This record gives sequence, structure tokens and C-alpha cells, in this order.
Amino acid sequence: MAWLVDVVRGLIVIVVFVHVAQLLLPEGGLRGYARLVMGLLVIAALLTPVLELLHLDYPLQRQLFAGAPIPGNGVESYIAAGQELAAASAARLVGPARSRFEQQVASWVGMAGAEPARVAVAWGPDGAPAKVEIEFGGGGAAPAADRVQRLVAQFFGLAPEQVEVRITGF
Repeated sequence: MAWLVDVVRGLIVIVVFVHVAQLLLPEGGLRGYARLVMGLLVIAALLTPVLELLHLDYPLQRQLFAGAPIPGNGVESYIAAGQELAAASAARLVGPARSRFEQQVASWVGMAGAEPARVAVAWGPDGAPAKVEIEFGGGGAAPAADRVQRLVAQFFGLAPEQVEVRITGF
């Protein structure tokens, strides 16, 4: 952690130097250019430790970032780790969207006349809905299954074969 103390101390010195230099600048047309150069100097001072951190030797990186998984020597391990991260991210993003799609189908069918007892969506390998199952049951008036099937297929851009409507308990 001594390197962090040195970095912070160096940044403080540079910022104080730049501030004092700006106070000593005369009023005039070149003041803006001088402030730009000093601002670039501060940005360079901020970026230098980050760039040094990226080029550290392996044992020091391991000490700084302890607990991080260290992949094997082959490119395949990096690809596998990247694919695992991508799959986990996709699952986190796709899960809520899929449940919202089911909710949207249920609410849309409910607006068409009867509340469904259950809506289930089977997803294809490409991430698109492969089959929508809508089940009606319980009390109330039974909806026309072929009408619900046709309306859901048209509204959500599916083939009529992809929508299955079951009516039970009426």
C-alpha cells in the first residue's frame, strides 16, 4: 500500500503546484491556453498510476487482486471464462424479460375477455418464444379458444401453431 500513498502524495503536490501557477498567471489571452496545459498535466498525473497498474508484474497483481480467479495458460481458458460470464449476464437480463413477456400475454388475453389461469412460454434456442400455452379454468364465461389463439398469434407475431389454448373446468 506504500505505492498508493506515494501516488496520492504526488497528485496532491501536482494539484497544489497547478493551483499556485494559475494564481500567478497574468490576466490576458494566453491564460486560457496555460490553464488547458495545466489541466492536461493533472489528467496525465491521474492516469499515470492506472497505466502503471496495468503493466505490473504478475506476483504484485496477484497480491493486489487476491481472490480473483487466475485462468490457465491457454487461450481456451480465457474463452471459456468469457463464455461463462456472457451466459450469466444473459441469464440475468433475459430472465426478467421472459417473465414480463408471460405477464404481458396474460394481461392482453385478460383484456380480450377472460382471465387465464396459467400462461407458460417455452423459449427456443434463439431466445424467441417457441410455444405459448394459455390455460383457462375456474368460473366465468369460457372464451373461444380459436379466437384467443388467433389474436395472441397475430398480436405477438407468432404462428397459430405456436399458441396452445386449453379450457378446463367450465
